[in-house]
Amino acid sequence: MKKAFAGLLAAAATLAVTSSARAAASVTDGTAGAFAIRSVYVPAGCTVTAMTTGLSAGADPILHVQAPNGAFVAGNDDYAGMGTGSRVDFYQPTAQTLTFLVRAYDASYEGSGTLSVQQSGAACGSAYSSSLVFKAGLRVDLGSTAWNTRLRTVQPPGGLYDTVMLYVTTTPAHALSYDDDAGMNFSSKIDVGSTQACASACYAVIGGYGDTGAVRLTRDDDVLWSDADGDGLGAGLEQVLLTSASNSDTDGDGISDGTEVMGIDDLYGRYPFYGASPTQRDLFLEDDWRKCVPGAPLDGPCVDGTGSVNVDLYRWGPAQVAIMVAKFTDANIRVHVDNGITPVGTTTDYGNWGGATSVDGSNPEEAYVGCDYLTAGRNGFHGLFSSDGAGGVSGVRARCFLSGQDASAGSHEFGHALGLDHHGKRVTTPLNCKPNYPSLMNYAYDNGSSDRVNARFSHATRMTTSAGIPVTLNPSLLIESDGVGPYTTDKHNLLATKPFALDLTAQGVDWDRDGVISSVPTRAAISWNVESNADCGAGTYALDEWNNRGESTHMALGWMPEGGTAPLPRLFWVNRRFVDDQLMYRYVAKPNSLPANGKWELARSCGETPNDDCNTQWYPSRTNLPLPIPVPFASILPTAVVGYNAPGSNQAHVVVFANLKGQNQIAYVVFNGTSWSTVQNFPGDFAASGPPTAVRQGDYLYVYAPYNGRLREWYYNILTNQWSGPNDQYDSNFQLLPVGNAGATVTVGYLSVSGTTFFGKVIAYVDTNDVLRTAYRDVLWQALPAPYSKRTRGLFGVYTETPYSVFERPSISYVPAGANQLASVGRYYIAWNGRAQTDAIGPAYLVMSQGNVVDSTTGFRQYKWNIPKTRFINAEASMRGSIATIFDPAYDTNLHAAWASAGFDEDAAPKFAPIADDIVDAPIRDVNDLFILHSNMACSLYNPGACPQ
Repeated sequence: MKKAFAGLLAAAATLAVTSSARAAASVTDGTAGAFAIRSVYVPAGCTVTAMTTGLSAGADPILHVQAPNGAFVAGNDDYAGMGTGSRVDFYQPTAQTLTFLVRAYDASYEGSGTLSVQQSGAACGSAYSSSLVFKAGLRVDLGSTAWNTRLRTVQPPGGLYDTVMLYVTTTPAHALSYDDDAGMNFSSKIDVGSTQACASACYAVIGGYGDTGAVRLTRDDDVLWSDADGDGLGAGLEQVLLTSASNSDTDGDGISDGTEVMGIDDLYGRYPFYGASPTQRDLFLEDDWRKCVPGAPLDGPCVDGTGSVNVDLYRWGPAQVAIMVAKFTDANIRVHVDNGITPVGTTTDYGNWGGATSVDGSNPEEAYVGCDYLTAGRNGFHGLFSSDGAGGVSGVRARCFLSGQDASAGSHEFGHALGLDHHGKRVTTPLNCKPNYPSLMNYAYDNGSSDRVNARFSHATRMTTSAGIPVTLNPSLLIESDGVGPYTTDKHNLLATKPFALDLTAQGVDWDRDGVISSVPTRAAISWNVESNADCGAGTYALDEWNNRGESTHMALGWMPEGGTAPLPRLFWVNRRFVDDQLMYRYVAKPNSLPANGKWELARSCGETPNDDCNTQWYPSRTNLPLPIPVPFASILPTAVVGYNAPGSNQAHVVVFANLKGQNQIAYVVFNGTSWSTVQNFPGDFAASGPPTAVRQGDYLYVYAPYNGRLREWYYNILTNQWSGPNDQYDSNFQLLPVGNAGATVTVGYLSVSGTTFFGKVIAYVDTNDVLRTAYRDVLWQALPAPYSKRTRGLFGVYTETPYSVFERPSISYVPAGANQLASVGRYYIAWNGRAQTDAIGPAYLVMSQGNVVDSTTGFRQYKWNIPKTRFINAEASMRGSIATIFDPAYDTNLHAAWASAGFDEDAAPKFAPIADDIVDAPIRDVNDLFILHSNMACSLYNPGACPQ
């Protein structure tokens, strides 16, 4: 034989398994050259002579003539007397358009020449001639083939989009069947017919339709009678692919095995080309982007890193895709992004796959939720809408999401779309920034340039004890000396660089930030984080959100004790209705039985280890509007609420104080458990230019309100039923205490100042320069250190501390270290609306006092502020009006707060939740992100809301 097939055709790699003569299967990858293909119409009754002539040196073509149904008509390799040229002569009884295909014998014989087709007979066509360039195809030896053996070409990554295939027996020029486009898209498919099976030496030859490139052939002998899972793959081929014969989606990524192996017969369904694998979880993402408009207010010049104007500035490029790919690779998921950019080489991380496009519009981001920009019909793709900026937005369990130019933030949003929240699994305690959850979903690990780049999904194995047990933290029972297990880089990066005190030697953590690593149980906020790290304040466990959106702005909380017609203590929640300034209220009663642990925490009245939808039982119910105080009592400022028992009858009262609308006067109303009193005024001059605050200490109620740059005091003797005041308040320099119109709040608690322990009133106020200050009441008001927003070191090592600017009344509460232990080490919390001076809404902030100096005599920590502020609660982007906080160990063991959330339309929804001390007496664990990501991949594509996780 003059030519040898072995080793001369393009290299082919083949996997095969044969369980019987009818169960052979294989997958073969290789390279195929472009065939020369011509279509010529031949009328009925014509005799045809076709030949290849004028061949280039060394060229050796094979000529195939195939009918429209792919059947053999004629073929020739070397025609006698023509050297390596080919010639066929045949009679055509019926009119047909025939395919004349010229291919090289193998890669060593590629070249060029001319194809001529002559027709003779009545009414036959004229002579046809065409120059040719022909290359070799990929030859795949099939051995024996049985009836209905299915041969399919597949477009591999970077491979040929359009292929042709010949099914050939022992004679190279005798193609029993030919196909161009019967496969998916423009690939080829041949089912071996009943008369086409052969016992040996069968082979397939695959070529490109005009192009040279990579091709893949799948052989499937039993798909027609052995496809139990209906994925289009026979059992033999499933065995070769290592896929399940009983599960149509082996890897559980939401895309069937057959689709990942063969693709879908539409423009956007070339999954093998995109890099799909039936045994590797794949995520496919279409990136549509907001077009950058030069000179537009949102865009500016639209200049990229090369200095050129780029209207596609907001499209994700290869560098951004690489960041996301790396993060999901760590989770055993492969990400493929259609960003409209043709890659260099065969990478499937990104590509120009026909769906990605730019979107006009100045601010079209809001449509991402409904997947408005995702190409219709792309059922296996999630949608990314990229725009300017660094952040992103996604619903938990969503198909589409929005991201700016920070790919780490975009990966975080993709995690949301796949069912992860900031605390991991959605049904766990919703606490952002928990230190024992090392995940890019956790703001404590995914913030700042260095943290964000290195952040990955949690495997629930990186935070373990020395015994390898995942670390569990209970905010009510923290053992500081245990820390979070052995030292690791993960722990150091979080705990040593954030406002925690990580002892690298003892491997303990000063959770309560008092300067002591304790070995006895400590109650502390494990999620505390600096405000610059974004939203790492308290969590949202047992959050109540009422339905009367737009009703509330300023808040007040106060306990009414039991007695008389009030058989149980009641917590009153008063807010100002925004539309008419009318005061509204709700209340919740302390239950008359305690849970199994002997403690009652307000937001846990629905049982031990409650779900995150466990809400406080308010009256009226949370689905109804609050009750108006049924007297003409309207306020334009924050109010104050305080309760007491009248002597003798033990009659319980709750008193609401307000600055009357339009009068600049302080007045009050009293509720006795049954009815409200008429409006009452204080004795003497009760004018005020700001909101009141009230507190009970012993047998007195104290009320304070600002008036023209100073603070005034009224007090009520419960035993004698007498009011006194007003009295101007002075500081230690006998100067009027300079309180501005934003006002103050007051609490009662312990503190240690200069080695002396003090119990009494502590006030947080906004001075006449709108600066947040604190003081305690001795005979006069003694200044205390104020929380500072910035500490800078100047010349000669002198530090300058900048206090916070505040334009709404702050709220202060004292919380002892242990429940029902007033005479104990404690701390003060101040919360406020961080709005700018000219705005109505702003972010909510929280600061906490701490002490690193322990008085040797009393054991009390010095009153000190050296922790930066944090976000007040990590679910709130902004709030309206003032915040109210309350802690009273006689009734509850958590610090609680009420506030008004501000929406896009500046309406306000009133909310109530425990904060700061930290939410729940229950274990808080790490979460295995991988389990949730993997289990939600399929449902997130087709019905995200139904995802179980």
